[in-house]
Amino acid sequence: SDKITDNILSNPDFKNSAANWGRTSSKWELDTEHSINNSMAYGIYLTTVPDNPETFYQKNISVAKHSTLSCGLKVNANTLQFAQVQLLFRDASSTVINSSVFTVQLPTNTYADYKQIKLENIAIPANAETAAFSVAMQGTGVLVICRPQMNFGSSLLPYSLNDVVNKNDTFGNLPYFNFEIPKD
Repeated sequence: SDKITDNILSNPDFKNSAANWGRTSSKWELDTEHSINNSMAYGIYLTTVPDNPETFYQKNISVAKHSTLSCGLKVNANTLQFAQVQLLFRDASSTVINSSVFTVQLPTNTYADYKQIKLENIAIPANAETAAFSVAMQGTGVLVICRPQMNFGSSLLPYSLNDVVNKNDTFGNLPYFNFEIPKD
């Protein structure tokens, strides 16, 4: 079985304009009002049903040689018509493994608070090379997302800020803690 590891998503705090994340349109916008500590939030507000789902995603997440994973994120919804979170796997030729597509419909209303969405203990297909994690908005309403995470193992780990540190991150981006050191 898999040893539980930290968040394998790149830039889960959505820093630097959500670098390493894809968006189908500019309707997904930075939402500083709903950020959690150092974790940025992204939101979308639609008054008309989009022709195609408005998606926020990360793909090409390496999962080869692992057996299970768990993923999730925090969502804040208001009068949400239809939106979902999806996890899928691709084989070496980048073909979606249709027998292993997992989808969770998001709540219509979280009443001005975040709700944790989880997909846990997902069996990674033996022929899977990569995973893709996406949030898709297919109707009207407001949706804010924060703190996406994915880890190998049967359950979702507590979110930590020292997840994947990108090579271009500097220590200046890390949270500053002011500890009072008592004098002898």
